Amino acid sequence: MNTPENKSTPTIGNDGGVRTSLTGGDKIAASFLVMIPVGLVGIFLVWICFEGGSGSADAAKELIREIKILGPDSEPLPISGYATKKYDNGEWIVGVGKDSHGFFAKLNGGGTLVVKDSRGDIRCFLGHVCGPGGLRDRLSCTMSLDDFYKELIEWDTFGELRFSTNKK
Repeated sequence: MNTPENKSTPTIGNDGGVRTSLTGGDKIAASFLVMIPVGLVGIFLVWICFEGGSGSADAAKELIREIKILGPDSEPLPISGYATKKYDNGEWIVGVGKDSHGFFAKLNGGGTLVVKDSRGDIRCFLGHVCGPGGLRDRLSCTMSLDDFYKELIEWDTFGELRFSTNKK
């Protein structure tokens, strides 16, 4: 009973059962029905893996716990993104900037910057940390704490995250 509306071709299998197989255009349509969801899942996975991070409050809380004990002469933390600087005016700053790039940066708190300074402040910023040396590079271009903080807030895309315990 093959009509133009019914493009399937019945066949008899080895077990005696009747099977219907798809022909031409129907095979293509069925392939697209499978490929579309698979493609969407693939795009989502690529986005998760490579989307840049822009900071995380949870990552900031973790870094605060690690950075509270640091001072200008502390042994460097074995964390990627650690940096420190002593300014000519006697001020100092230590901190960690989590890289916004790379695999799962968005899920791992990439873009989170936490610093402790000679004023006793622990400050957290969310934005774009460019590479594992992002904080070190920013510090190298500044002449004081005020200069550093001004650059983050006024010249870049960082926002400050305030916690009630941002003092040492």
